Amino acid sequence: MEDAPLRILLIEDNRLDTLLIKEMLEGTDCEVTNAARLSAGLGLLETRHFDLILLDLGLPDSWGLEGLEKIQNSGSNVPVVVLTGLSDEALASRSLAMGAQDYVLKGHTDSELLYRTIRYSIERKKSRQQLEESEERFRRAIMDSVFPVMIHAEDGEVIQINRIWTQLTGYAIEDIPAVSVWLEKASAAAPDTRIGQGEHVIRTKSGDSRTWEFSSVPLGSLHDGRKLIMSMAADITERKRMEEIIKHQASHDTLTGLPNRALFMDRLSQEISERRRNGKKLAVIFLDLDRFKNINDTLGHDAGDRLLVEVGGRLKTCIRESDTVARIGGDEFNILLAGIAHSGDAARVARKIISSFQNPFQIKEHELNITTSIGISICPDDSGEMDVLLKYADIAMYYAKESGKNAFRFYDPLINKRTLERIKLENRLRQTLEKGELVLHYQPQIDAKTGEITCAESLVRWQHPEMGLLDPARFIPLAEETGLILDIGEWVLRTACAQNKAWQNAGLPRICVSINLSERQFHQPDFPKLVSRVLEETGLDPGWLDIEITETTAMRDTSFSIPSLAKLAGLGIKFSLDDFGTGYSSLEYLKRLPIQKIKIDKSFIEGIMDDPDDMAIVSAVISIAHNLRKKAVAEGVETGGQFEALKASGCDEIQGFFFSRPLPAGSFERLLTSQA
Repeated sequence: MEDAPLRILLIEDNRLDTLLIKEMLEGTDCEVTNAARLSAGLGLLETRHFDLILLDLGLPDSWGLEGLEKIQNSGSNVPVVVLTGLSDEALASRSLAMGAQDYVLKGHTDSELLYRTIRYSIERKKSRQQLEESEERFRRAIMDSVFPVMIHAEDGEVIQINRIWTQLTGYAIEDIPAVSVWLEKASAAAPDTRIGQGEHVIRTKSGDSRTWEFSSVPLGSLHDGRKLIMSMAADITERKRMEEIIKHQASHDTLTGLPNRALFMDRLSQEISERRRNGKKLAVIFLDLDRFKNINDTLGHDAGDRLLVEVGGRLKTCIRESDTVARIGGDEFNILLAGIAHSGDAARVARKIISSFQNPFQIKEHELNITTSIGISICPDDSGEMDVLLKYADIAMYYAKESGKNAFRFYDPLINKRTLERIKLENRLRQTLEKGELVLHYQPQIDAKTGEITCAESLVRWQHPEMGLLDPARFIPLAEETGLILDIGEWVLRTACAQNKAWQNAGLPRICVSINLSERQFHQPDFPKLVSRVLEETGLDPGWLDIEITETTAMRDTSFSIPSLAKLAGLGIKFSLDDFGTGYSSLEYLKRLPIQKIKIDKSFIEGIMDDPDDMAIVSAVISIAHNLRKKAVAEGVETGGQFEALKASGCDEIQGFFFSRPLPAGSFERLLTSQA
């Protein structure tokens, strides 16, 4: 006989979220019934049996924890898993204290996780019910336990304590107004102290602070409806103290108290991973003290140790709280600067350190004038590997010593050649606009069904007088660092709009023209006004302009991006979400962005003929785009096989070398003419 299906009541008013949840549970033993309002769900609970409730915290007839409270007040004993968006995760966490079994973040789950959450929540509820049924039988025995035991109400009122509790805290029950007598944090501010497990600092009657490990379970309800809770505790003060000492010693330098090499490498590893997500740079600084050996030899190691402690303290004053300074041995220190915009930020810190060393160090009766040599490597400019970054910073430090000490140097295998070339490139880049050296190439986007050109993506090139035609990777990062990206971005916008208007005036087929928007451009306060002015000056209808914004830029600060894009959309401009799949989009926010197209990153397209996972991801993105009533555009299509696979999957538009490389305006015009 087959097991009966799990009957799931989904109380959710959002049609798209309902469809996604039902789709994720297809093929499982879950049978989903949907109610669009809380009242409808409560009605179903009265007439039908359900194994679990999936409850949205934002419904037309209830909001927040109100819905969970009404379900509990209805007498239902069905386990509840709440559904919420990322911005309401704290609210969802509070629902656990009210009796919810778990919560699921919309847009941050998958079929396997959702099904596992449902299964575990049902089993957890059953286990808790069994515990409640047996609790009363063991209550008196537990009260005689060798461990401290307290029975209290959910609001902190103490009902009963056992003998051991009184012995350890010094409080008799008549002395206790509430649980918060022991807790350093009041109960209302730490609801997790009342149900579940946790470690908390308590105060004894004598004023001592102790760390206790609490284990709390519900026993039922009092006559006035408040939950009754039993808490058992164990004094783990000494264990925690030893753990903290051992943990600190394992990760910190015993002399200076600074992070040691192991902790520094761990933080460096984390920041490198974070850099891949946020696209920012980080710097590794390697420094040591010039002629430190002379201090040890003349004044002794005790003076040398005192100097190292003072140096560590002074270095900490030169960096941000989010940065890390570590002693890695001897007189060598490492500094990690995370999330910097460009190498100039690291240079400023190095100058600040050198400047701070101008003040003498007072070691006992000695006034010591110490200098330092500093080497710097940049991720990802120099490398994306930890060991390599440290090695390069070390090499640069020795070059600083060889150059006269009391200085800093960036790693460069060709010493000054790279620096000189960079300065030369930057100086020339500042002249590109006035010398007319920038050009736009256009790559067509093709309707997958008809083969017609629908849009032209504008791609900037630099016609360098000596180095030839440079693609954006050679100069756009430099433009970002120097701020020239704003002038270049405005030139691209104006040139693309004027070119599209010229094609329209020539009677060619009307298509949109798209421009890529950098994060720095997007965050200009007057960017919407700039776009409006350019459209007016060029005469291009806003409906024929498409702005491409990367997924990372759009999702980094939705409180800014959503209203900003909405303001531009109000002009009639279209939007595409570029590089989709490489960031961390929330479907909740994605559906609120006024975008018309989702561009699938070419990294997924490359493997669709060989890797089933890539094909599955691409198909899923296309499905998401269509469910959100948006078009799916595939980038980087290079073969006929890729095109046919994408077409069969329902992809709306295609872009890539299979159809055309980026073309100069004249060549693209001939391509449009052939389609007319």
